[in-house]
Amino acid sequence: MVANPYTKWSQIDKSLPDQEIVLVIPGSNHGTREVYEEKTVIHGCESFDEVKAMMKADKKKGENFCKAIRTDGRIIEVAGDYTETLARLDAQKTAVGVFGLSFYDQNKDRLQVATISGVSPAWRRWSRASTPSRGRCSSTSRTRTSA
Repeated sequence: MVANPYTKWSQIDKSLPDQEIVLVIPGSNHGTREVYEEKTVIHGCESFDEVKAMMKADKKKGENFCKAIRTDGRIIEVAGDYTETLARLDAQKTAVGVFGLSFYDQNKDRLQVATISGVSPAWRRWSRASTPSRGRCSSTSRTRTSA
């Protein structure tokens, strides 16, 4: 694994904001973290040929590789509940946070949902029986900024 050189979202994709990368995620013992890793992190990581080869050789090793987070302070793990995550986002207005869909739904007035590949979280999408993560959904959100 090589060090992640990106410090701003725009360095990854020019269409993204020219803002510092700060991601606030649940601690590794949280169910939302597990769903986030499974449905977003690993899925995205598997799009690289090198990772596909690693997964084919040793799936567990490949998954652990994908779930490894950067340690340069750009990812903040919160071991507490979502209110602690909200406090972190209030302190860093451009940070992105990961929440369960239920918490987002109850705090829409304080959060702004971010889409992934043009798809935004919705209860109807997650309540279908064919959805593997039914009942344990995650949404990526950031705090609203006031004008």
